[in-house]
Amino acid sequence: MKKLLMLCFLLLCSITVLFAEETAESIMKGAPSKITIETIGTRAKMEIQRNGTTMAELLVDQYSAKRK
Repeated sequence: MKKLLMLCFLLLCSITVLFAEETAESIMKGAPSKITIETIGTRAKMEIQRNGTTMAELLVDQYSAKRK
């Protein structure tokens, strides 16, 4: 009985793989053409501490835009 269930499971998995719409290779080939970056933003935070108490804090926001 266990062998029959295992066989059915493997058969079902095989059929699923055969009828899958996209493969990993096709996804990877199409990925670069779908990526468009117009702007990029980052935020950095620095804290100066003494004995666990924050003495000073610096926040830096940086943005870049794609040139046309």
